[in-house]
Amino acid sequence: MRWVELLQESTSETLFHKNDGKITSFSDLPQGAKNALMAYFEYEEEPLDERFGYTLIPIKELVAACWNAPDNDDMRDYFPDWDTYHHSYWKGERDADYQNHLAEMWPVILDDREGILDGWHRLHWYYRNQVDEVPAILLV
Repeated sequence: MRWVELLQESTSETLFHKNDGKITSFSDLPQGAKNALMAYFEYEEEPLDERFGYTLIPIKELVAACWNAPDNDDMRDYFPDWDTYHHSYWKGERDADYQNHLAEMWPVILDDREGILDGWHRLHWYYRNQVDEVPAILLV
């Protein structure tokens, strides 16, 4: 899979608004989003927020945002393109470990500095399985 054009610059809020993101309560999120957020907040040992932004982002846009994110210089310095990085990242991962992501479509959590705060493995899994749109959460 080749990506024809990468965005020059993108932020989580730009992606969120461009893709008609909506602010919603935790209780109104899809179950996969709830599960991902509960796992994230438990791991971070922080209380669960009440409101979140939720949207679907075309995978090409999300990949471009992550590739061009300000804190990912090391990734761009080491790998010539996203595909090479993706194959290196996924090496050794087992598809069976991520089947729940497709069934429940766990979202990534957006971040301005790296593109994704949590869910890099999900992005790579969706990319590997040619999912067109990736569910995404914006912490508000």
